[in-house]
Amino acid sequence: MIAGDGCSEICCELGYFYEETGDFEEAAVWYYNAAYETQPVLALRSSEEEPLQGLIRCYEQLGLPAQARSYAEELKHRQNEQTDN
Repeated sequence: MIAGDGCSEICCELGYFYEETGDFEEAAVWYYNAAYETQPVLALRSSEEEPLQGLIRCYEQLGLPAQARSYAEELKHRQNEQTDN
């Protein structure tokens, strides 16, 4: 049996799990996958705002404010695009 493509909902859940355990590097990997490498099956937010917010939190915890700011800017840009449409 071959697994299908992953979905952003599962990636977000894994990000939450690792973030809660304090493994911010692993959490960031899963949030990144949710934001950029997968598509949602049911919950559109799991590929948009949620993973970016997770990336911001993780990079802040890792002491990498420049990366956190970069994702915060992207989140703001995406939110502005949604309000413009």
